[in-house]
Amino acid sequence: MTSSESPSQGARPTAVPPPGSGKATGAPAPPPAGDPAPASQAGPTGAPAPRGRRLDHIAAAVLGAAVAPLTLTLTGLAGQASSQGRLLVGAGLLVLLVIVSAAVQAAFGRRSSLGGLIGGLVALTAQAAILASSERAASAPHAWARQLIPTGAVLILAGLLIGGSLGLRHARRTGRAWARLSARLGRSDQEQGSTPTAPPSRRNDHLFSLAWVTACSLISITLADRSYPAIVASGDAPVSPWALAGILLASIGAGAGVTRSSLGARVAGPIVFTGALPAFLSGSASGTSALVPHLTTDPTASAVLMLGAVVSAIGWGAHVARRQGIADEKESWADQRAVALGA
Repeated sequence: MTSSESPSQGARPTAVPPPGSGKATGAPAPPPAGDPAPASQAGPTGAPAPRGRRLDHIAAAVLGAAVAPLTLTLTGLAGQASSQGRLLVGAGLLVLLVIVSAAVQAAFGRRSSLGGLIGGLVALTAQAAILASSERAASAPHAWARQLIPTGAVLILAGLLIGGSLGLRHARRTGRAWARLSARLGRSDQEQGSTPTAPPSRRNDHLFSLAWVTACSLISITLADRSYPAIVASGDAPVSPWALAGILLASIGAGAGVTRSSLGARVAGPIVFTGALPAFLSGSASGTSALVPHLTTDPTASAVLMLGAVVSAIGWGAHVARRQGIADEKESWADQRAVALGA
């Protein structure tokens, strides 16, 4: 599962055409790896500027504004179908939730991580509206929303999307740094008498990511299940800022766990999702079939399923962002070579 993300321990990164090996093409090397200059500053007057990303940011922002309500709607409708015994409908909605989440996070990873931030802010706005309403959860206009809100899914989703946005941004930068490392090692291999140096192992990053994402996910679910229902039970129910902050921060931590490695999210997400399926497929509204009595009392485990789907999608989005960072770095080298050859 990790082979597509990083080379095995002790293996060299994928051979990137070393910027300094211009022996066959006559092209000069790009700026040193430690201080890369933008393409717009690397050549003489008339050098091509880096590709603008304004349209990517705008498209991602529009998509991010839609992803939060869409995710919550699919989750709520799936939970309602499960509680009513319409398991085929519920299962179909879950499949759609997984597909939509993965596609959206992949788009954020390829284009811009801004979409996740916008989606998180939209979910936070919805959370504020719930707390400001007169009857809170009971004020929701739809039955599926009144069933979903007490699970804390809105606040959990806000944290996941915000944390995922931070993680995807860091993953893209990590990809560019990995491409520079690959080129630097490629140059050192061509020097006579040099001993090839293996890249640093990422095993510890993978293990830390897995432990971190799993712990943050479980903390988020547990806090939401034990404190959130009482907060939204009625309009005069006391609001605990510490409980809300704990749920939000734990969810942000789960989403941002991809900053060091996407493996943790890609493993923990499916495990959490699969673990919640028995409760969902039981179609019981009595609460006796809860996923784990000490973890969640939601009979359909809707919030747990949503968390698993979104965390897994963020992991794959971070993987895409890292590969996109590598591609962007190679593209910048190609632009600099083209400018140098045309000078």
